[in-house]
Amino acid sequence: MTHPQLMTSFHRHHDNGIFDSICKRCFVTIASVRDERQLSPLERTHVCDPVRVYQLENGVGKTYQPFVVGHKD
Repeated sequence: MTHPQLMTSFHRHHDNGIFDSICKRCFVTIASVRDERQLSPLERTHVCDPVRVYQLENGVGKTYQPFVVGHKD
């Protein structure tokens, strides 16, 4: 078994029987399958998008400005 600190993804189980593998670094869904045992080989092939990782690590795109009807700057 893989050491918990080395695991780079987590699994989510849906009511419809589907298992998702989510990357802990870039938060992308790596794969969705019916048999959880199929996730491991798919996870080993995942490579994070370096631009996405940079954006997540540096807070790029985290600012949210709600649209307010009738509001003028």
